[in-house]
Amino acid sequence: SEETSSKHVQWEFHDLLMHTRSRLGQFGNKLGATYRFQGKISPPPALNPPKASLRTITLNRPDLEAVAERDPSLTSVIETRQSLRGHGRGGEARAVGGLSELLFRVARVKKTSSHGHMEFAHRPYPSGGASYETEFYVTANRCAGLDRGFYYYDPFDHSLRKLAHPNPDMEALLTEAWFASAKTCIPQVLITLASRFQRVSWKYEGMAYATQSKNVGVIYAHLYLIATAMRLAPCGLGLGNSERFARLSGNDPLVESSTGEFAIGRIE
Repeated sequence: SEETSSKHVQWEFHDLLMHTRSRLGQFGNKLGATYRFQGKISPPPALNPPKASLRTITLNRPDLEAVAERDPSLTSVIETRQSLRGHGRGGEARAVGGLSELLFRVARVKKTSSHGHMEFAHRPYPSGGASYETEFYVTANRCAGLDRGFYYYDPFDHSLRKLAHPNPDMEALLTEAWFASAKTCIPQVLITLASRFQRVSWKYEGMAYATQSKNVGVIYAHLYLIATAMRLAPCGLGLGNSERFARLSGNDPLVESSTGEFAIGRIE
């Protein structure tokens, strides 16, 4: 009956498995902050170790008081927010200063602390268990003042570290983003979110990946709202290539891999 029942056939096995296993009720498996690796494996640090780069670009830090005076109201931002895929055809995204402000307002490290067994690096958006496992990578396609290439955003120093010059993997990453945006445009700037998995799974059992997926959703919301306030064109994407990202970033995909993509551009 499961092969013909409409409610069953519309569930993919892996989706149903994660849903039922990461919620209380149907199974007696352990869930929550069990710290099952305490005393066995050292907890991952709050900040990613420094990455070797081709070039480091120190970004300007915006004056948040001036930003607050300039920004539209929260209600206005919420009511006008939408996915914009036009990205100013034929032009460039706003200068690197716009990207710098967006990253500062969404992703920078505001402060560090330690509590109990773990270190924490707090950012503007909320994160499950204050894990802040998500890292931000930037594919600069057409951004005034920023060379084309693949970059890592250092949230502590507020800088961009260039990891790769334009290459076939980078071009394909942009093409796949075009495909994920219903073939409407190739992003001027593509932000790739990557999760440091063990940062969450060291503490949480049964719900670690589900928590990280929720954190990606929270970041999407923040990117949408800040980009809208800044009069940029934002669009969250539903697909990305983790294997291609691993080659560009040099990361071990079992340690840190892409979990979300977000396109940013100039409003047409």
